[in-house]
Amino acid sequence: MSCIYFTKRTHKYKPYFFCRLNKQVITFNDCKNCLEIKYKEIKSIKSKTNKLAKLEKNRFSILTDNMQKCYLCNRRKEHIHEIYKGSNRQRSMKNGFCIPICEEHHIETENNSKLDKDLKKECQEKYEETHSRADFINLIGQSYL
Repeated sequence: MSCIYFTKRTHKYKPYFFCRLNKQVITFNDCKNCLEIKYKEIKSIKSKTNKLAKLEKNRFSILTDNMQKCYLCNRRKEHIHEIYKGSNRQRSMKNGFCIPICEEHHIETENNSKLDKDLKKECQEKYEETHSRADFINLIGQSYL
């Protein structure tokens, strides 16, 4: 741990330590012995909220009823894959844009953009059976068809 005022600078490619509080060049030991030392605050890792944990626990799919078998190969599922990722992840969980998937296909969907786009198109088609395209665009932000 180091003081919030302690910085490392360079002059003509030679490094030196500097105290921003006293505005002078110092050594590391000078900083440790300083009376004005103020340590950086360590932030704890943010844990999942109860709302997000409940959402993840209650995921469902509009594409399949069997959440125990891989959607693509019928093997045992190892992951539940949200089709629309990033800022749309929670919307995917709320609206059933998830599929059960095995490890092999989960890696393939992350690396294969064609398979990923096919899943997005299929999901949008299924959603548009009960809703309009404008509703989908308002929800996800773009159309994949």
